[in-house]
Amino acid sequence: MIGLLSIVLVGITPLVDGKRVQTHEELSNLRQEGYVIKLGFPIPFLKQGIPPLDPPMPYTFGFSFWHVKSFEKLNYFYSVGIVFGILVIIKALIKRLK
Repeated sequence: MIGLLSIVLVGITPLVDGKRVQTHEELSNLRQEGYVIKLGFPIPFLKQGIPPLDPPMPYTFGFSFWHVKSFEKLNYFYSVGIVFGILVIIKALIKRLK
């Protein structure tokens, strides 16, 4: 149960993560540098490029399935392990308080 919850929680973190850009100049500089947005929590495990958009500023670039460049499995499993450990500790503390 806790393992499945850990997988789900870590799996949805890229959906709420992102990179905020304040100006068109900043966006242009990031594109020229080949900037990669790192997504995932607690350890970033997805890398994606900046989509070719010209959005109104300020703008937050979030998860986009079509622009994912790499999925770092080891970081994903570390993240799941960290969240699993935290949930186990929380569960033990709740049991102790009852």
